[in-house]
Amino acid sequence: YANRASDRIVAPLPLPGQKTVAPRFRLLDRDGIACVGDYILPGDVVLVVGASNSGEDISRELSAAGAERVLLSARSWQAAGWAEEEAPYGPGGNIHRYPMVSELHADGSASFEGGRRYEGRIDTVIYCTGYSYSFPFLRGAAAAAAAVDDNRVGRLWLDILPLPAPEQTQAEQQAAAGQQGGASPGSAPPLLAPGLSFLGLPWKVVPFPQFELQSKLVARLLSGRASLGPLERMQADVEARTALLRERGLPTRYAHMQNLEQFAYNQALAALCGPDVAPSPAWREQLYRATSALKRARPDDYRDSDLAMYGGEAAAAALAEAEAETAAWLAARLEGREPGAAAGAAAAGAVAVEAAEAGRPRA
Repeated sequence: YANRASDRIVAPLPLPGQKTVAPRFRLLDRDGIACVGDYILPGDVVLVVGASNSGEDISRELSAAGAERVLLSARSWQAAGWAEEEAPYGPGGNIHRYPMVSELHADGSASFEGGRRYEGRIDTVIYCTGYSYSFPFLRGAAAAAAAVDDNRVGRLWLDILPLPAPEQTQAEQQAAAGQQGGASPGSAPPLLAPGLSFLGLPWKVVPFPQFELQSKLVARLLSGRASLGPLERMQADVEARTALLRERGLPTRYAHMQNLEQFAYNQALAALCGPDVAPSPAWREQLYRATSALKRARPDDYRDSDLAMYGGEAAAAALAEAEAETAAWLAARLEGREPGAAAGAAAAGAVAVEAAEAGRPRA
């Protein structure tokens, strides 16, 4: 996550990462700022690019921190109808929604897709556009396996294990991976996997529980406690995922986005690990859905809203179950005992519980 995904914006800027990037632009390249009031001057006009979780939150924090005007620019919005809203909103009543910015001009103004333009002076630009995957430290076959195309990393099974191109012969696969012959056709391991595996690529997920499952699977593949299925099946899975993106009309850069699909994905990881790895608890998906809906319905005060009251009986039951499992896990740890399977699953869910109580899923 070293490269900010803002290369489609034409701007009179020097190299990324410089704090002063133009006479009238100060660049903040952190995706998520603890106290945005420390980074702006009262009366600043601020352009926030990107309106996912960070962009929506930061724009409101800027509004409350004394910005004169906040321009929130995005290609897509979290709720239907937000793109058509023309009235300013937010704590200071000064956030204005704009289409995606297309060009930043040297005089401090900005142009947006569709021909719209802000003619005033913009003092600060904050990119909340996420990041582009990059692996400059890899060489040879590893670099080829991690080649990034429109922010999709290689041909990865389960977003983890690099696969060879379907047309590669087994001999070519072995040569690329530095393997010796001997495997029968169809049983050759994927290119460089699991010795080369990718953890933490999916986005719009509850990260830590998922990354723990990914790590367990890779560790068991390396130790031999888990095994891979036929290469043809893994290739078919990758092709099916690519076809699904096309059917949904999504560009390639959404290949690693999961959102609600993360829960079935996590269950698949747990099953591949073996019967001693507990599947993700059902309450995690319920809380994710409830907090996501709450944030869209009450974007200004979702952190202070009562999730159990707003989400109904299902959300209240899920929250109670999550709290009970987390409490059991903590008690076992404090007593020096190994938590049970259910409580162990709650360990990684402690962050999710905290997020749910605050009304904000970590996604």
